[in-house]
Amino acid sequence: MEVTANAEDQQPAEKPKPRPPPIWCPDIKSVAKLQQVIDEVIDPKSYVIKPKRNNIGVLTNCSDDYRAVVKHLSKIGLQFHCYQLKEDKPYRVCVKGLHSSTDVDQIKSDIGLKSIQL
Repeated sequence: MEVTANAEDQQPAEKPKPRPPPIWCPDIKSVAKLQQVIDEVIDPKSYVIKPKRNNIGVLTNCSDDYRAVVKHLSKIGLQFHCYQLKEDKPYRVCVKGLHSSTDVDQIKSDIGLKSIQL
């Protein structure tokens, strides 16, 4: 009896959010200046700088900091390369087994009821 009671008390663990991809800044002459630029936007403890050959990688802890850094670097005109966040990527859905006479607007409204943006 106690075994089932303990199983009911446990809540399913939430999936951890994936870490944002690195922001690559090529041909940086001074890492200290890059740190100052990033510190203007986010907390110094919320990112890590990793040097790789001719690039400097900026790894942020959360997606909000990632967006803030990318926006700020674009605003000041610094050259960088980044990838799209997984949570921002669009996805496609294929619905099979529908009759050809099914109304497209009805399908869209039913999908909208599931809180999926079209």
